[in-house]
Amino acid sequence: MIADPFPPSLGAAVVTPNPHNSLSVSVEIEASFADSARLRLQTSGEPPDTTPWVALTAGKGTLLALGLLEERAYTTIVDLAGPEGRASATADTFTTGALPERLREVTIATTGTPTHPLTLVNGGNLGTPGLVYAFDRQGRIRWYRELHEYPVAPNPAKETKQQPNGHITVFVGETSGFEPLDGRYVELGLDGSIVREYEAAGGLYTDSHELLLDFEGGALERIHLLAYDHRTMDFRPWGGIDGALVAGHRLQRLTAAGAVEFEWNAWDHLDPADWIEPPESLRNQPVLDFEHPNSIDVDSDGNYVVSWRHLGEVTAIDGRSGDILWRLGGVHNEFAFVGDPLGFFSAQHMARTLPNGNLLLFDNGVRHDPPQSRAVEYALDLDARTATMVWEYRPDPPLFSMFVSGAERLTNGNTLVGFGVPAHIAEVTPAGSVVWSAEPRWRGQPAIFYRAHALPSLYGYQRP
Repeated sequence: MIADPFPPSLGAAVVTPNPHNSLSVSVEIEASFADSARLRLQTSGEPPDTTPWVALTAGKGTLLALGLLEERAYTTIVDLAGPEGRASATADTFTTGALPERLREVTIATTGTPTHPLTLVNGGNLGTPGLVYAFDRQGRIRWYRELHEYPVAPNPAKETKQQPNGHITVFVGETSGFEPLDGRYVELGLDGSIVREYEAAGGLYTDSHELLLDFEGGALERIHLLAYDHRTMDFRPWGGIDGALVAGHRLQRLTAAGAVEFEWNAWDHLDPADWIEPPESLRNQPVLDFEHPNSIDVDSDGNYVVSWRHLGEVTAIDGRSGDILWRLGGVHNEFAFVGDPLGFFSAQHMARTLPNGNLLLFDNGVRHDPPQSRAVEYALDLDARTATMVWEYRPDPPLFSMFVSGAERLTNGNTLVGFGVPAHIAEVTPAGSVVWSAEPRWRGQPAIFYRAHALPSLYGYQRP
């Protein structure tokens, strides 16, 4: 005699608002004859939102719903899967809450259709506490995190990205990367919970410009960041004041436990005399840095590529010996620029080595005449020491972002370019066509951000 099959069935589903994010809920379920479950959430006028499948333990589990719209009524359907097939059951209807007041004052005008469903930015000038948020193709905010746990300070949320484990990291602290002020990186889980903090080793200050995390088999393996300390100097030979407190940076590679595995000290390799980038007023401050690194990248050989804004230079550093492999731009430029109508880059940000070996960066263009910003890609011939421009994107009419900003190459070959100060974002094809643009505004003014990143999913990392 064959036993009757027992299809999955839902016993209970309890919806709980997310304390970190009004656009998210968790649903605790109990089911029979089910080993995994997911949610389908429906609200009027929108396609269903579907969560990933989650394994259940003894028929129990908690499902997280992310990326919902504010103040919307949602119908929840629980899909169950078990040895005898699948089943679905309708759970309670719930209504999402309102956005925080300052986010309700953010408007994001968009045109076109982007490759990615979401864009991640920090709230650069949206007040305190620190804030990061993501918006969709239509400019609607779908995820955010206010960092109430950290001291209120001017513009405390800075470098923000999704790491390879799917979590979001954000720098919190008052420092701009050179002041004697503490700060740290915070790792946020998908639900907005604080997972871990990251700081420089050796009692140094933590720089606010870049954090890279490496994972192996899902476990944290290495931490890459910038650190700095200070020297009191007579900076008059370089246009500054006597008694200036000058920061110099170190590139650190740390183990998962925070021990130093590799350290490269700019004081040993770089010279204040090589500061060539305006504005000149930065030189005569009582506290300053002479090189101002603003990005780090690791190439396929494990070597570092570092952007130094004040030097107008991108430097490749051997990730084992610390030797300088090449220097592009600045006083010690080793390359001939070929085919670049602007001749060079200036005060650049976010230098990235592409899979084909080319270098992509955001050229802030402070020394261009007139000043103008762009994304630009160079093919580097390391033997001939040539940097041939193979692609650029310059808006028409031109845009100028004196500080911050970045360019990110997407897997489909398009490039996401974020002009941080005028707060303009564009996805651009290799042919230079803009397929999508966004302009975040807060109280009618540009909603400044450090970088803009494509965010394929809130539920885990996918290469954008």
